[in-house]
Amino acid sequence: MGRKPKTDKVNQLIDTGKEKGFLTYEEVNDVLPSDMVSPEKIDELMTMFGEMDIEIVESAQEANIPKRKSEKREIAEKDLFGKMNDPVRMYLKEMGSVSLLSREEEVEIAKRIEVGEREVLEVVLSSPITIQRIFLLGDMLKKEQLQIRDIVDDLDDEENEIDEEHYINVFLGQLEKIKKLCQDNARIEKRLATQKDFSETRKRNHKQKIDKNRSALFELLKNLTLKKKHRENIVGTLRGFLKEIETAERYIERRCK
Repeated sequence: MGRKPKTDKVNQLIDTGKEKGFLTYEEVNDVLPSDMVSPEKIDELMTMFGEMDIEIVESAQEANIPKRKSEKREIAEKDLFGKMNDPVRMYLKEMGSVSLLSREEEVEIAKRIEVGEREVLEVVLSSPITIQRIFLLGDMLKKEQLQIRDIVDDLDDEENEIDEEHYINVFLGQLEKIKKLCQDNARIEKRLATQKDFSETRKRNHKQKIDKNRSALFELLKNLTLKKKHRENIVGTLRGFLKEIETAERYIERRCK
């Protein structure tokens, strides 16, 4: 239930509405407080009346005419908007002049947002700091310094019993796969750096293997479903390092001038 407006006039209006079972638009307009003329406040007021089964009608004669709630609410809000001051009417007019996005434009924007979110997620999850923090959670779980409920989301429902050992094995199994992928990529990258006589075909194969491992690593990390506090802690740490790097870069720029 939404937050209810609290004024003497509104409370009197509620009492009247409860007694009669309905209110007319005129009655509502006459006592509508000056601080409740915004669309949000009016919407809140109409929601409150609806929750209390107080019908808003043109006249007392129409009180028993059945209307759909959405229809009654739309009519009531249109009438109440007439009480709004000029700045609000001007705002609504300006908003109405803005053209809406087409379906194709909405889809395109949604795709761009999705691509951007994935790029950000890839940067965060591919960071050695992120992987190091996740391994730390695994170590704390093994040492029983943390429970699986403290690490993985959607497991803290105390009303339902869960097979904690199963979830522990799944989580640690995921970390083991992540560890192997990281080690495999480290070995391949070392070979590429030290073996100068590799053919172009062999270099390309090694790089393809690295990309394949990174994709698998990304999916594993994404599916860990860490609790929000751990995700925020990781992101906060990355931000801290980024600020340190930016500070160092500014210092170097000043020294080089």
